[in-house]
Amino acid sequence: EVEERTPVEDRPAGLNSLAVRRWLEARLRSASALRIAPSETAVAGTYRLSVALGLRGEGEGGATGPRVVLVAARAVAVGEREGAPLEANRVHPVPPGAARRSAAELAAVRRAVELIADELAFQAELAVAPESRLALALDSSDPDRVVAAEAIVAARRAKAAVPALIRLLHHANSRVADRAIGALVAVGDRRGVKPLTRLAELKDTARLAKVLDAIGALGGEEAKDFLEFVSTGHEDEDIRNLAAEALQRLRRREAAPPAP
Repeated sequence: EVEERTPVEDRPAGLNSLAVRRWLEARLRSASALRIAPSETAVAGTYRLSVALGLRGEGEGGATGPRVVLVAARAVAVGEREGAPLEANRVHPVPPGAARRSAAELAAVRRAVELIADELAFQAELAVAPESRLALALDSSDPDRVVAAEAIVAARRAKAAVPALIRLLHHANSRVADRAIGALVAVGDRRGVKPLTRLAELKDTARLAKVLDAIGALGGEEAKDFLEFVSTGHEDEDIRNLAAEALQRLRRREAAPPAP
């Protein structure tokens, strides 16, 4: 399903939903692990892909400045299948000096579409790959690929990837490091508790709040002991309060009756 949002009067010749669909299909078909079918024939066990894109300027209101291509894609499992959702977003620049509504702009749109297709193919492979393959993907040098892999790990609750997620807690890219925290919580493996406690000296209060909340979400005696210690002994009142709130949520979950 393709939605082309560039106003008609501002589109390069050849840019329309049908062209974008052809570009997507051609690129996805080059990934040997994928098969493509029209949306109307989708059956349980497949993914339905939706893509929206548009050309715009980077200035206020999109009316001025260098032109960029904005692309957003999402694929969700059809029917009863529990498949990890696939998502990709990209801001792709138009070459400097390219005239509006020119062949250069059209080429930039196509390139953005192809890059999105590559990202989706990468995620689709991980969605069904052995967990060992997920762990390897987390070691990529491309932060975008790592973030995508973290999302698949979280959706699949892949325990084999926990050691790699723990290493990513100290990644130089803050987005990668933060997603590692969320993925550890989603997997629910308490091996993540101790490495998370080692982040408690963070000066960034907002990130520390995520860490304390994650420790509480993972739960267990080690998590409780740590949160009790921080809630009573930390020198910063805000951090003491954050730890106390996380501890309170943990205790409420423990006291709640098991789900039927």
